Amino acid sequence: MGKQKQQLTSPNKPPKLPKLSPHTHNPLPPSTQPLSPPALPPEASRTFPDPSSPDPQPHSSSQLVKYTPLEQQVVELKRKYPDVLLMVEVGYKYRFFGQDAENAARVLGIYAHMDHNFLTASIPTFRLNVHVRRLVSAGYKVGVVKQTETAAIKSHSLNRSGPFCRGLSALYTKATLEAASGFEGRGRGVWG
Repeated sequence: MGKQKQQLTSPNKPPKLPKLSPHTHNPLPPSTQPLSPPALPPEASRTFPDPSSPDPQPHSSSQLVKYTPLEQQVVELKRKYPDVLLMVEVGYKYRFFGQDAENAARVLGIYAHMDHNFLTASIPTFRLNVHVRRLVSAGYKVGVVKQTETAAIKSHSLNRSGPFCRGLSALYTKATLEAASGFEGRGRGVWG
């Protein structure tokens, strides 16, 4: 047994430690081939349809898709910016929806799951700059959608019971991140 172990590990190289899961720090199961992402159900990466357009095929009441107010906002934003990976601020998180969630989960190594009608994934707000850089370096054009009203303003508005108003507040590409990195080393300003 000892002779077999010596043959497996070279005397010049230290023994290889097992890969750890980035989330739980538990060893990953050994495999000889790279892990492929799990197959998603077809409704998971649902595209963003137009909720206001009539559907040519009649649906039964059990098949009718009803969007939450947040999902309706996301569908409208995605219609305005179809080629942008959108990060939508929801409370203290930025959420991805549909195909954007699937892409973000693959690039960032985060969990994506079904929530109501769309696949969704999220990151905490304080990690925004880290994840934007990773997504842009992977080749995506990233749009940050922020809430344009606070809870205090909302409590005194006519839209008390509706969703928070949201709008695209920043759009990041490789060019904009490279231009911004030139300012980072110049003292404590906007970037420091």
